[in-house]
Amino acid sequence: MGENDHAHRKQEKSQGTKIGYRQLLSQRDYLKVTAANMINRFGDSVDSIAFAWLVYAVTGNAAWSAVIFGANQLPTILLMPFTGVLVERWNKKRLMILTDLIRGALVVGFAALYLTERLNPWLMLLFTLCISTAEAFRVPAGMAFVPQILEKRLYEFGTGLSSTLSTILQMLGLAAAGVIIGLWGMEAAILTDALTYFASAGILLLVGDREQEQKTAAAENRAASGTSAAVKRYFRDLREGFFYMKKHRSILNFCMLAFLLNGLSAPVNSFQAPLVSEVLGRGSEFLSLINLMTMAGMGAAAFLYPYLRRRGSGTLLVLVSGILYGGCYIAYPLSALFRERELALALVCGAVSFLNGASVGVISSVLSVEFMKAVKPAFMARCSGVFNSLACAAIPLVSWISGLSAVFADLSMIFIACGALSVVLFIGMALAGIKFEAPKEA
Repeated sequence: MGENDHAHRKQEKSQGTKIGYRQLLSQRDYLKVTAANMINRFGDSVDSIAFAWLVYAVTGNAAWSAVIFGANQLPTILLMPFTGVLVERWNKKRLMILTDLIRGALVVGFAALYLTERLNPWLMLLFTLCISTAEAFRVPAGMAFVPQILEKRLYEFGTGLSSTLSTILQMLGLAAAGVIIGLWGMEAAILTDALTYFASAGILLLVGDREQEQKTAAAENRAASGTSAAVKRYFRDLREGFFYMKKHRSILNFCMLAFLLNGLSAPVNSFQAPLVSEVLGRGSEFLSLINLMTMAGMGAAAFLYPYLRRRGSGTLLVLVSGILYGGCYIAYPLSALFRERELALALVCGAVSFLNGASVGVISSVLSVEFMKAVKPAFMARCSGVFNSLACAAIPLVSWISGLSAVFADLSMIFIACGALSVVLFIGMALAGIKFEAPKEA
């Protein structure tokens, strides 16, 4: 257990209270930001279903669907390492509000084109890129804003609350999407997403602006300098950000783990439907069961994470969860042994999916909390930009490799191979002594 953790435990004892979720009630600005993010999560979940159907309905071509969904990741991968520098210079709260308003306006425009039957594949691609570009600024701004509104001793519980609520709102959004589309049509689902962006911006207006005073002098100095000096300063700050990450091994470890986690998740996400149909011999109801139990596991793990962290280091939790994750990968095709027994198969797949989600939830929680602890606030936006870029880069890369491997290998063997690879990688990291927690001086 790190020095920071010992300090927090001593503080708890001296105050005669134990830190828990109740203490978050004093972090009112953080709760407001969390509420804004949860509204966004609900809208995105509704839109994910509507947009998936809409893309195929408009294009009538699976290849176009792949192009558009792949393009959605490009701004995150290509732009976010560079937007972080700009985000650190700007007011985070105002930037979050602005990007929410921009995304809401773009979605309204998208809905208007759909209603007037002017939507075509190229316009869909353009809107996707624009919305994702706005997100390339919104995400690092949100991450850099958290240390300003949440006490460090409450990082675990703040992350646990945010992740748990995110899972719940995602489940509600997925369930609501079918109802909204069925009762009011596709355009209602799209406009629901737009309204959540505007609602998020409205809530953020209620958050205290803690950056305004401390950044006034810096803003005046920047305004006095010319374009050439601003460009030089940008590349200097960008270079400093990369050197800072290179100097701090723990931050590089978190980036590697994020890439690895998303990379290992890509095959199971890509092949869920074929697994259920071809290997397990079931229909869409089993796919829903797997997704529901996976999300339930993620939510439960996120909620319990602060208490688990008290009993073990971040590194131990990551390594155990990573090995468990690999075991779940292997268990999915092996559950076909119960193919002829409906209830047994449902129970086994449900349990495996819950454990699969729980392992992902624990690793994600460690990443979120320890990353915030490890990075100084002055570098948070820059480091989070690179962090998210590397994490997202794994998704298309591994998905393409998985798609190619499916041409030559049996689906069950792909799952077993990926599971074995995960177990070997995490055992290897344990033997190599790789740490996944903030250093003592952070």
